[in-house]
Amino acid sequence: MALRAYEIRPYVLGNIFLLAELICISLYYKRKLFTSSPKYLWIVACFALGFCIHTIYMGISNLNILGASVLCLFYIIHGLMGYLKLLRKPEELYLSRSTLFWISTSFFIYAASNCLVFLFATYLKRESYLLFMAVWGSFFTVVNILHYILIGVGLYKTEKSGT
Repeated sequence: MALRAYEIRPYVLGNIFLLAELICISLYYKRKLFTSSPKYLWIVACFALGFCIHTIYMGISNLNILGASVLCLFYIIHGLMGYLKLLRKPEELYLSRSTLFWISTSFFIYAASNCLVFLFATYLKRESYLLFMAVWGSFFTVVNILHYILIGVGLYKTEKSGT
């Protein structure tokens, strides 16, 4: 109701969410993987600035699908780096007890799946809007639910292990 009252399109909030998601994910991985790397903050700042510029260029009232695809590739790299750290310096005997494993798995599955949706969204909307809405409404929703369930498991493991 508030969006309609102020005539704000929902995609504006979607773009803000994508930017906030980038910042939150990056802060988590900064703390877990890149603790001593000042270059990492510059990389994140460049991604955030690039996303903002592209969003403004394409129109803030439109969802920045290309920017979301690029951010998904960035998240895939985060997930792979998390797995690499687990292989090089295992902190837990069992992966199922590792917070980093669950969080990395969450972002890896989320980013890999949604990257495909975002990359083909423009084509799908042009060819068959009904098919796009079916894919968005079912596949995207299921992947998002799985994403947050895995984050929840990771947070639960954090509480259990005390890290």
